[in-house]
Amino acid sequence: MRPTHMSAVAPQRSAAVIGAGPAGLLTAIMLSQRGWGVKVYDALPPPPSAEDNDLWSSGERSYQLGLNGRGQRSLREFGVMERVSRYAASVNGRLSFDTKTGAPSESRLIPPGQPGAEKTYVTRVLQRDRLQACLLEEVRERYPNVAVSFQVTCDGVDLSGERPAVTLCPSAETVSSQEELEGCAVPPVGLTAFDLVVGADGVRSAVREALAASPATSTRPDERNTFTGLRRRKRLERALLMVLVGWALLGARFGVKLCAKALLGAG
Repeated sequence: MRPTHMSAVAPQRSAAVIGAGPAGLLTAIMLSQRGWGVKVYDALPPPPSAEDNDLWSSGERSYQLGLNGRGQRSLREFGVMERVSRYAASVNGRLSFDTKTGAPSESRLIPPGQPGAEKTYVTRVLQRDRLQACLLEEVRERYPNVAVSFQVTCDGVDLSGERPAVTLCPSAETVSSQEELEGCAVPPVGLTAFDLVVGADGVRSAVREALAASPATSTRPDERNTFTGLRRRKRLERALLMVLVGWALLGARFGVKLCAKALLGAG
């Protein structure tokens, strides 16, 4: 059963998610289910439709991603596993190669639930970008509180105000010439304040850089061995949340959920 979400309720709080990969889109879904209005920004173009089997079978779209038991449970909790299952293949065996001769040998896995089975689940596999396409379709069909914009770059995060503000600019792919970039002729989309900013934009994260540079986000413990920024709910809700999830969100269902529970005070 899919979890209910609060799309009919006017959102009282706003969130910006920087990065529209699987981690960013799942974070947006989670926040929307809790009544937040979410805007997602990504510097790259959108992925192709997940339904285009000819395109995805080319083998050159992106690397394969394996979903283990915890990852599948996480996707079910978010209500998206049904759609992902349409395009994911099941792993039913192993193909090994002899180190000396290179000869292949195939072995079949014992199905879960039968004596001698190694796992209690069947690993599912699909391309990383196809997973992104599945989640994007889920967002567009079921979550009107989430708006996703592609080819928009986060140029910085301002933490000096009461709420974090994000500077957004068109990505380099949308600019006609390098001279325009060097001449600063790219008009910013705007400096917009949000109640929450989530960084899911990879290693070179503008959100992480802003968080590291801000003296207001210290994580030094106080005398009672608690983090100074966690004592008041109001301060915590305004804090900048940096989610360095990578694929931990898919491999361990607690990644973003624990951050959200701490942030929102949810049980």
